[in-house]
Amino acid sequence: MSKLLYADLGKKSTDLLTKDFPDKTKVEINSRTPNGITFQVTGTRNHDGSIIGSVQPKVILAKQATTLSLNVDTNKNAKVEATVEKYPGFKGTITAINETESIKGDLEYKSDRFTFTTGIEALNPKGTTLSASSVVSHEGLSLGVSGEYLIGDKTEFKKADAVLAYTTPELQITGFARSKGSIFGATFFQRVNPDISLAAEFSLDTKKTDVAPKLAVGVSNNFDSQGTQGKIKIDTEGKLWLSYSQILNQRLKFTVGTSINANNLGASGNHQTGVSLVFDF
Repeated sequence: MSKLLYADLGKKSTDLLTKDFPDKTKVEINSRTPNGITFQVTGTRNHDGSIIGSVQPKVILAKQATTLSLNVDTNKNAKVEATVEKYPGFKGTITAINETESIKGDLEYKSDRFTFTTGIEALNPKGTTLSASSVVSHEGLSLGVSGEYLIGDKTEFKKADAVLAYTTPELQITGFARSKGSIFGATFFQRVNPDISLAAEFSLDTKKTDVAPKLAVGVSNNFDSQGTQGKIKIDTEGKLWLSYSQILNQRLKFTVGTSINANNLGASGNHQTGVSLVFDF
């Protein structure tokens, strides 16, 4: 398998263990105009009763190979992004974010056996951040490295990570070192058959000797070919997640999820339930 970015190494297991487990009430509406402009409107109700809304229009300029998008929410946060994919293998992105008062520039390159990303975040009051990642792949094996370097009042390496992965269409196994080599672990993903997939993630923080290693295991099952799916996840902290999603019609997807603290079943506030409704027009 080729053309894997650093973010793709271990992504299959991460997606199974984290996606489609809603713990809040969320409504998402997606629509498209005849001239190709798309809109995404979301509303999220948190457990404290607060509600956050956001609007994200996006326009694709096909002749210029450019995508323009804007994301604004009711917390007065805004993000403007322009992406250009004019030359084969290359992708450039410029993003302005008012929350961090910064501008980011990212460049991505993909080839059959080698991928590379580099970026810079400037104007942030904390300083300028330089980032880069690279992956070399051959016959299913991939070695990836990633790092971030902060130049400011406190100049330091913010991140230095590495991943070794083996990937096929049905399987992905990784071993990783994160947080400058203080966290080690592995991920596992297998598509057992077209309906059932398994995932697991193990991690050990060598700096926190009083904290036990962490392990999370999840299973997803497709009940039919129409998008009906059930998922379950459990970890060594005693938490259990359950979710069920179904495409009710061509315009609506419904997902319900719950998390249970198995260590203290009787305590209030230890269990959460969420619902997600996604409308496509």
